[in-house]
Amino acid sequence: MYAAGVVRFRQRVTAFTRAGEGAVAFSSMDEVRAVYGWRTAGRWLFVVVMLAVTAVVVPMLVGLAVTVSAPAAVLLFAVVAGWLTLIGLLVWRLALTLEVTATELRWRTAVRRGAIPLVELARVGPVPVLSIGGVHHINTVWVMVSNGFTELVDDLRDTAPAMRVRLSVAVRRMPGRNQYRRLNGR
Repeated sequence: MYAAGVVRFRQRVTAFTRAGEGAVAFSSMDEVRAVYGWRTAGRWLFVVVMLAVTAVVVPMLVGLAVTVSAPAAVLLFAVVAGWLTLIGLLVWRLALTLEVTATELRWRTAVRRGAIPLVELARVGPVPVLSIGGVHHINTVWVMVSNGFTELVDDLRDTAPAMRVRLSVAVRRMPGRNQYRRLNGR
């Protein structure tokens, strides 16, 4: 009577399944099952703080570099260049929010977003140098590690058992509240 079929609606894949005695249940493959990380206000606060610190620190260091001797000026300009590079990478590459659906891992940085199909998850590990601050990567996306990251990795490992996982010592010592939230009782 009720045939299972797949319907495409606004780029979302949904599935109709037969459930129980004649009832039809609706389940979405696009439905967010779990969320890790910061909410929207936190992401924007991160950008504003980074821009504010940069707006104060960079002119101060450049002004100081102009007034000191040559070796110190070169060092100060190198510090400014390093700071601007780090801020650019963090705002562009550091995923502050991750959402897990049945088919993909969605990520959001402060200024962009994307998705990785769960079947393509290959590795999780620390980012060299930045792992001291708890930055890890999932495939090519950087993630700021906080309390709850291991739960996220465990759930991802269930869907992608071939995924290689290597966590830094920082992951086990993360303070604060748990950033991982499972939705809809899953």
